[in-house]
Amino acid sequence: MIWCLWFIPCAVANRIRGGWLGNAIRKVFPWWGTTTARLFVSSVISLPVAWTCPWGASLSLLSLVFGGFLFTWSPWTDMKKPARDVILLTLRGLVLTAPGGYVAHLYIFGFTGALMGIAYYIAYKVPWDFEEENGYVWNGSDWGELIFGGILGLGVFLSLATGW
Repeated sequence: MIWCLWFIPCAVANRIRGGWLGNAIRKVFPWWGTTTARLFVSSVISLPVAWTCPWGASLSLLSLVFGGFLFTWSPWTDMKKPARDVILLTLRGLVLTAPGGYVAHLYIFGFTGALMGIAYYIAYKVPWDFEEENGYVWNGSDWGELIFGGILGLGVFLSLATGW
């Protein structure tokens, strides 16, 4: 039952991967960086699978999601050409989720990547303000990371709950 709330840790983990709390984390873990952040979010996303499925499925998902995070395309940084950027982010999201979803038989999760473009587009349109203690104000890509991470967690839950 706890997995139905898995979208919350996934949302937070994806935002941390995107840079949130990076300086505070590096004070405790000086080796923290882009690669470790990607491994961290991949592990958070894969945890319910490790808990409920065979190890082969969970290790495959972890490896493929981590590999998907290695691909970096930049349209989410400005969203100046929404039609192009939404399509590119949708493709990037599918590169992130489809291989792992297919191999681990989590088909709903595999298709959640298709929502990446629209999630970031919506995040740029919503006028939310959050100012960190250091003065940094979250913009559309920061909110997009949070929203899309939640979508990934929801996809994992729905895949496990339905067997799809």
